Amino acid sequence: MTDENWNDPNARAIVLYLDGHDLPDIAPDGSPLVDDDFLVMVNGWWESLGMTVPPVDGARNWTYELDTHDVTRGESARPSAPGTPLAIGDTTIVTGRSIVVLRGRRQP
Repeated sequence: MTDENWNDPNARAIVLYLDGHDLPDIAPDGSPLVDDDFLVMVNGWWESLGMTVPPVDGARNWTYELDTHDVTRGESARPSAPGTPLAIGDTTIVTGRSIVVLRGRRQP
């Protein structure tokens, strides 16, 4: 984002990508310590917003890990048919003034 984007008073939402495989720590046995990837969708606006899963390297399928508006929404919650994970380009609703965290598992 540019300084202009950060200073825009109408910009009240952001998606953060946390890469669980970027520059991994090393375990005592020399193996890399890696994690799943995460998308953190933050909506600071008072209305619900549709947020799209961005095209990122690594994880291809995403599942709900946390929704601060709906604590009952978890691994089994999907915006479409049950058992269908979110994929790049899919949109999910993030309720006003809440955070949704998606966990992405990398394909072997």
